Parts: sequence; structure tokens; C-alpha cells
Amino acid sequence: MGPDSCRGDGDRVQVHISDTGRGIPSHQMAAIFDPFVQVRRVDDEKKGGAGLGLAISRELARLMGATVSVESEERRGSTFTLDLPRSAPAE
Repeated sequence: MGPDSCRGDGDRVQVHISDTGRGIPSHQMAAIFDPFVQVRRVDDEKKGGAGLGLAISRELARLMGATVSVESEERRGSTFTLDLPRSAPAE
């Protein structure tokens, strides 16, 4: 996973945000953008939050004509990518 970055490619711009945290288990990747879903591990303490942040982020991105995706590897971290148009979508 690369460092945080931003790059343009034609009519799109990609913003990459990376961390070096625990990563997301592959069997949980499909659900992390669903409302009220939080990645949990057996050894985790219960953490606060409702599990809405990624669901809201993805919906806000969609409303701007953008997408949010994630690549992750356990014990190595995650990279979230916001891919958005250079200009607002026509209504």
C-alpha cells in the first residue's frame, strides 16, 4: 500500500488514504460499507460508534458522481480510494 496521495487521470481524480493498522479481514471486506457494520476481532474491546461512517462516506461520494473503494491486507493496513470526476456531474 502506498502513502497518502492524490493524482489526476483524464477526467477523474483519485485520492488515496492509507494506514498501517490491523487491516480488514478478507471475509469482512464486502460488508464494511454497509450501515451499522463494524470490523470486529475476538481480541478487540468494544469500541464506540454506530458503524455509519463508511456507509455515509460512500453515499456522499455517490452523490458527487464518485466512488469509494478499499484495498486491505491483515496486519499491514488499508488504503481507501476516493475516485471522483474533475467537475460536478450534470443534472
